[in-house]
Amino acid sequence: MKPSELTIAARAVLVMGSLAAAVLMLLPVFQGAEQYVGLTDKQAHALAFYAFTVCAFLAMPRMRRRDLALAVLAMGAAAEVAQIVTGRSASVIDLSADAVGVFAAWAPAQIEQMRRMARKYPGLSLRQIRALDRRRGEGLKKPRRADADVASAV
Repeated sequence: MKPSELTIAARAVLVMGSLAAAVLMLLPVFQGAEQYVGLTDKQAHALAFYAFTVCAFLAMPRMRRRDLALAVLAMGAAAEVAQIVTGRSASVIDLSADAVGVFAAWAPAQIEQMRRMARKYPGLSLRQIRALDRRRGEGLKKPRRADADVASAV
């Protein structure tokens, strides 16, 4: 399947944004640069990682959002470790701000996914839908007879 124009554009923005963020987060020259646009360090972290997460969702629509969110958060942890090597200060609080941004993007997406699955499987409880989600990922299809039996056993 050929990726859509939105997917291609999101991938380009994700790559360019990642490169720009790497430069801004790792080079000591740019420490405190967020103040020039009226943001605190923590606000800049949360906003950047919100944007990374949303771009990742758009750039890789077939991947599970939970996995993408964890990958973006791992990228934030790696950036904090890399800051130690480059002479900047690393902070667990910065990583927490990254997590706030990732969560702000992931939570509404997760809620909408659960709503879609509840509409698709109207007879199943939330617990049963989660069991199907764990077994099959985001690309759920209509349950076959065996799937319905498994869901009713949960």
